[in-house]
Amino acid sequence: MGPKLLYVPRSEAERLLDMAAALRLVEEDFVRSAAGEALLPAGRMMQVRLPKPGGHHYFFATMCGLPPQGVVGFRFAAANSENVRRGLPESFRYIVLADMTSGCPLGLVDETWSWALRTGAEAGVAARFLARPGSARVGLVGAGLMAEMTLRALCEVLPVREARVTSRRPQTRQDLAERMGKDLGIDIRAVPTIDEALEGADVVVTATTANAPLVKAHALPWGCLILSLGTYQELDPGVFRCVTKVVPDDWEKCKIWGDIAEALRAGTLREGGIYAELGEIVAGKRPGRERDDENILAVPQGMITQDVALAHFIYERAREKGLGRWLEL
Repeated sequence: MGPKLLYVPRSEAERLLDMAAALRLVEEDFVRSAAGEALLPAGRMMQVRLPKPGGHHYFFATMCGLPPQGVVGFRFAAANSENVRRGLPESFRYIVLADMTSGCPLGLVDETWSWALRTGAEAGVAARFLARPGSARVGLVGAGLMAEMTLRALCEVLPVREARVTSRRPQTRQDLAERMGKDLGIDIRAVPTIDEALEGADVVVTATTANAPLVKAHALPWGCLILSLGTYQELDPGVFRCVTKVVPDDWEKCKIWGDIAEALRAGTLREGGIYAELGEIVAGKRPGRERDDENILAVPQGMITQDVALAHFIYERAREKGLGRWLEL
């Protein structure tokens, strides 16, 4: 018999990874990455974007090696904003794990669940180091899965008591407010405008599929932490003139797309104009928040090392518990 590969579907991944574990794994990976332990290619990703007015349609692939775990991970994803009309998920995301020594494939993990938890966990780790102590109010721009997971993570690391959420569609923000308010036991209100969502917020979260300058500098509360999660532009470039520190998770990747890429094009952020990468702060190489009155922008766009670390965790637990489906190669 030849080599076998363990396929772990989303339904089983959800049983094997929770937010507490994701927060721990993400924080550990930040420290390891800051120490230079990960093996990364010179180019952060390969991507193909297909023209699509009013939406998105793309394919991309990334990879890395994690020597402590002895694996290499290959991540590939595809998304089309019209898939919902077709009765399909908006995106498909998988990670192939291979043994670092032999190159033999080990596992195929549907990372839809771990990607969602990783997204929230990265934001949660950023908040742990960059939010004001005692931060209790969250302002959410966006009401999808990224916003939900980020709010869950923030409630794990901060004493969150209330949140305000706005989104393009009234029903989505109302649904999130009602469902998450019951789940988390906090006061969540759906509001119609961005200014209302951000008023008095200690932590501002932008988590949309928009490609427009939604958040303007005048809407930012005093001393807030801004978490920019969207793949495309969500912040007006003028926001970069109003923040004390810009903290990406991966500078090379963040230059490719999102708010940092737009600010570089607009000239409100210069090459090398960041304060530090988030891993440097988590590892204690640079201080995080130093004053209550700092407005800090963190850009947790997602690190391939964390995607692979979470997928490997799921793979290992699936093996231990006899879950997944073995496929002969």
